[in-house]
Amino acid sequence: MGPAGKDDCTADALVAGTARSHGAVLVTHNLADFPMRDVRVESLAEGPGDG
Repeated sequence: MGPAGKDDCTADALVAGTARSHGAVLVTHNLADFPMRDVRVESLAEGPGDG
């Protein structure tokens, strides 16, 4: 296995690519993991019904 964190980055890229290809919104607790500009990313903590 490669350096620590490499597999996490690969998984994040696959998730983001899947969301992009389907025109879906990616919802996560970790916005910093998805800096891609061509993928719509929203925080799970900011969703409807929170509060």
